[in-house]
Amino acid sequence: MRGCRIFLILIAAAFLAPLPAQACPMCSEFVSSATEAEETDNFPAAVNRTIYFMLGVPYTAFMVFSFLIWRGLVKNEAYRQALRDREEQAKSEQDAPKLNEPDTSGSDA
Repeated sequence: MRGCRIFLILIAAAFLAPLPAQACPMCSEFVSSATEAEETDNFPAAVNRTIYFMLGVPYTAFMVFSFLIWRGLVKNEAYRQALRDREEQAKSEQDAPKLNEPDTSGSDA
């Protein structure tokens, strides 16, 4: 239950943290201080690339962590299957009649 509370607090903090954040003040300062038109020509493309980068990082991190979790699950299942196979093999070896041992059941047939 404590872990659930901590998780909910972290989620709330992640959603509430960006509220006080505002747009980058350097962007408006750069546009207002530009003296030549050439300085601002590439500015929209640079802002777009920056936005794409900022949007791409979380998705990339999510994909990497998802892949790692998936790979761990696959390896864990393969390990469990190998254990099950080993247990079944040991059980079948114990249950199999031993051919070299004489029959000691006492019947003279």
